Amino acid sequence: MRKIVVFLFVAVLVTTTVKAQIVLLDGVVSKYPILMALDTSDRTILNGVYYYKKTKQDIELTGSISKNGSIELTSDDTEDKFSLTRKGSVWQGTFRSAKGVKLPVTLKVIKDSLNKTGAAKTSDPSEILETYKFADIKLVPGKLEIIDNKFVIQWYTEATTKITTFRIVKGYPDDVIQKANEIIDGDFNSNLSACFSCAGGDGSFGYDVSFSSYHLDDHFISYCIGANWDCKGAAHPDFGENGKTINAKDGKELTLEDMFWLGNGAKPRENSDAWSDYRGKVFAPGIVELFKRLYPTQMKKPTSDEDCDYTDPEVWKYANFYLTKKGLYIGATFARVQRACDSPEWSIIPYAELKKNNPDLFK
Repeated sequence: MRKIVVFLFVAVLVTTTVKAQIVLLDGVVSKYPILMALDTSDRTILNGVYYYKKTKQDIELTGSISKNGSIELTSDDTEDKFSLTRKGSVWQGTFRSAKGVKLPVTLKVIKDSLNKTGAAKTSDPSEILETYKFADIKLVPGKLEIIDNKFVIQWYTEATTKITTFRIVKGYPDDVIQKANEIIDGDFNSNLSACFSCAGGDGSFGYDVSFSSYHLDDHFISYCIGANWDCKGAAHPDFGENGKTINAKDGKELTLEDMFWLGNGAKPRENSDAWSDYRGKVFAPGIVELFKRLYPTQMKKPTSDEDCDYTDPEVWKYANFYLTKKGLYIGATFARVQRACDSPEWSIIPYAELKKNNPDLFK
């Protein structure tokens, strides 16, 4: 178990539109810095989060305020306990670890912290702390990669979590590079946030993420990020993939309907009832027929219910997708009991089929 020490920021009482009152704390447990945010809307029950500035990993807290003003906080995850007394803008007391180690705690209120960061826009203690985490993120430059003697990407590693990402440097117009990097950064930030909020059973991060594929050419910028997570307190470990494809002409993200459309007339709005209807009644059956023609061996109906049945249209209805050198990858998604069948390696629509379906996309 890592050493338990804390530096706390006590930033202000902020009343949001939902009348939540958030106290932000900055200080020390012994010599170790932490940040803590507490929702004090209920005068007797407290909920909040704190993290060590070195690791930035969220640790949830619940507790209470007694009539004499003493504050007791406990983490169900780590069994850490805080016993604090507030005197003006200073909170002092004791931290006790699960092993019984006691350390002194001193916290101070910072009057203007929330206003400076914009954190007052949310009433969620975790989101408020996230503002501070991201203000202190350090990206360490890694490999400068040249793809097809034209496209240049710079790899980075986040210093605390070791999560990697890349940014496009050359190969496209400046406005396309800016828009594409904003999309890539958005995925990086989402995964970083997920990692910070997922503690493994041994106290380390329980979230592992990396690029499983990336492809750049004159028409598209495409990649897939794969993640595995096993968070303490969660019902079970899990995994998933998230693909993105960007139009290299304008920097806009493309949908699966933009890439491979099997319907008639106007394309439905994503996540609408019409879209779901199209995916289930048109797209998924169409993919089954296409893959039966392209991959007859893999698309044979299995003889056992325990085997992967790729002839079932349901597994293709909400497919993950991204481009590779061979074409458009379409990932099947199964029920949890058959998750091992997810994302077969072979399920690719070749470029010849894509161009036949949507020639304008390649002009």
